[in-house]
Amino acid sequence: MHWPARLGSPGETRGQYVHTIDVTPTLLSLIGIVAPTEIAGVAQAPFDGVSFHEALTDSDSPTAHLTQYYEMLGSRALYHDGWKAVVFHPPAMMAYDGTDAGRRSFDDDIWELYHVADDFSECHDVAVQFPDKLAELQAMWWSEAERNQVLPLNNQPGRFNDRRMRRDRYVYHPGISSIPELMAPNLRNREFQIAAALHVPADGPCDGVIVGHGGHSGGYALYVQGRRLHYVNNLLGAEVTTVSAAEELPAGEVLVRATFHPTGRFRGDLELWYGDVPMGRGAIARTTPITYGVDPFFLCEQRMTPVAPQLEHIDRLPDGVLDHVVVEAVGAPFRDPAGEARAGLAMQ
Repeated sequence: MHWPARLGSPGETRGQYVHTIDVTPTLLSLIGIVAPTEIAGVAQAPFDGVSFHEALTDSDSPTAHLTQYYEMLGSRALYHDGWKAVVFHPPAMMAYDGTDAGRRSFDDDIWELYHVADDFSECHDVAVQFPDKLAELQAMWWSEAERNQVLPLNNQPGRFNDRRMRRDRYVYHPGISSIPELMAPNLRNREFQIAAALHVPADGPCDGVIVGHGGHSGGYALYVQGRRLHYVNNLLGAEVTTVSAAEELPAGEVLVRATFHPTGRFRGDLELWYGDVPMGRGAIARTTPITYGVDPFFLCEQRMTPVAPQLEHIDRLPDGVLDHVVVEAVGAPFRDPAGEARAGLAMQ
């Protein structure tokens, strides 16, 4: 860490235990900001991390972070007050001894124990010498795992995904951050509607991105340009299809919509509406089949690469233009039973 004005001891090291989750509380403490308990009326979850502010200026200060659990793909660890219990439970094909850990019960795992206060590099397993301390940390791990919603344990990547945010209707308001694909609305290969409540000023700018997902390598966006509504679909950066409204947006309160109706697998018709009045329609020959990549879901402004060339220089949607967006996905992904049957016969 480098801050000459506040940290006047260049080259010194510290031995206190800290974790990544301590960084934000430390920065807030150094700057002198108290984390808000709520933002825009929404209660905020407290930080699990603690500030290591004192350790930066006092090498002899006690460790402030006493307990921390770890878990990744079934492997676990728990640090507590200078001790650390560790167990390796690898996914299939990754065990050091060639065994299939996927078939081994988590209860059969063999834990290791390290006194990291004296053994920083975790070289000396002292589980046999201190069985009571190991049992204490094991029990503490299960308690921390339950408290932080780690359970049930799973070492099979891609299976049992967290589906708490996978729903059919989402409501978003301006001010949200970008959202990764796993947590964003899944519109791929499904019928959907995007509705945005706008306040269009009679004079002044109103152009900008309303909502979108993806980037230059694939995605979609609903946006206002030239005071008209547009929808763009980008297929893997190879084919860009834009549907535009025939008229400018009326001044005042207006509900704009983009509706997509599949006409086949990975294709369909996109319609634009001002209220209940149709304003534009176009065929999308091919939608993104699997993923939009690392570019996230966004509101009011593109967070990474532009979804289409015409959005490369588009500004952030002016404040006050968007009230909220409702994204609705209808039913399961489109299927063509007759076509699938023909494909099955052909394969036979």
